[in-house]
Amino acid sequence: MRAILIDPFEKSVSYVEVGSTEEAIAVIGCKGDVVAHPISRSDHLVIDREALELPDMRFWTIPDKFQGPVAGRALIRGNTPDATGIAPVGIDLAQVRGAVQFLDIRFAGWTPAKPRFEPLDVTSSRGEGSPVVARSVLSDSVDR
Repeated sequence: MRAILIDPFEKSVSYVEVGSTEEAIAVIGCKGDVVAHPISRSDHLVIDREALELPDMRFWTIPDKFQGPVAGRALIRGNTPDATGIAPVGIDLAQVRGAVQFLDIRFAGWTPAKPRFEPLDVTSSRGEGSPVVARSVLSDSVDR
């Protein structure tokens, strides 16, 4: 089934084919637990629950959907009506490309209530919840 891969390492958004939940997990490089967040009536965002604290992690966001950065690769996939399987993605690739912003930040630890981030090229503290938006122009590559 067609899905959309958001890859902050390559700073790209592209179509990929996945046939099972296991393939979806492999595409995002998850070694632990995944979380699926509904982002539309028919689509879910699949992310690695433990990616935030992994070394050399990269981040991205969709400002209208998330309050803060999202860690690592993510997959947007369609959901079956009974929410037990994978269906083709319903959201348009161009819409996702227009919404995703890649962030040049790194995880710098925890404050009492939430994670703290710093710019990638600066070692001093930037403060909590202060992501630096580096670029919002996305790759034109489309894997079919």
